Amino acid sequence: MAFAAEIRPKTASIVLDETRLPHPRPSPANINALSAPMSIYEVHLGSWRRKGNNEWLTYRDLAEKLPRYARDLGFTHIEFLPVSEHPFDGSWGYQPTGMYAPTSRFGSPADFSGLVDACHREGLGVMLDWVPGHFPDDPHGLGNFDGTALYEHANRSRADSSIGAR
Repeated sequence: MAFAAEIRPKTASIVLDETRLPHPRPSPANINALSAPMSIYEVHLGSWRRKGNNEWLTYRDLAEKLPRYARDLGFTHIEFLPVSEHPFDGSWGYQPTGMYAPTSRFGSPADFSGLVDACHREGLGVMLDWVPGHFPDDPHGLGNFDGTALYEHANRSRADSSIGAR
């Protein structure tokens, strides 16, 4: 349920007060109307463009370039290929570990919010692709999740304080 994650190779979730995160302006009016034309620019943020030293652009860098680029090409929407946190760069995000955390590879959740806001300022609707190929079997992933107690004690009589009170 984390809204942020440490920068890899670290894997811990980061607790944020989500009420303090900036919220992007609403989608442009009528952008999703059934009668409105739709043309979607699908983009993977990590491979769209690179900096001169072959580093990824940050969410802030992307906010300065990508929305105007897509708008100038005539697109009405941008679909971000997975932005959920994921352990392996080569998976492009299709093996998520942080379902609610935009990947820390490109910046903070606030920076991601700024990218969405920049898209909306350019009149673009934003879609998030979420198509997990599978959950990774990294120790912090859900690949081997079998319903075993995660946060509570595995012994029900020790997990439920009302049982001991009877």
